[in-house]
Amino acid sequence: IREHGAGFGVDTNIVKIISPTSVEDLGLLSKDETAKEILRHCLKK
Repeated sequence: IREHGAGFGVDTNIVKIISPTSVEDLGLLSKDETAKEILRHCLKK
C-alpha cells in the first residue's frame, strides 16, 4: 500500500488500529505520535 507522505523513508504513517470489534482510523500521524497511540491503545485494554 502506498500513500503520499506515509511509510518508509518519510516521518509519517497512515494509522488504523484494528481490534476484534472496531477499526479506529487515526489518519496521518508522525512516527512518534503513532507509537504513542499504539501504547495508549494497549494500556486501555
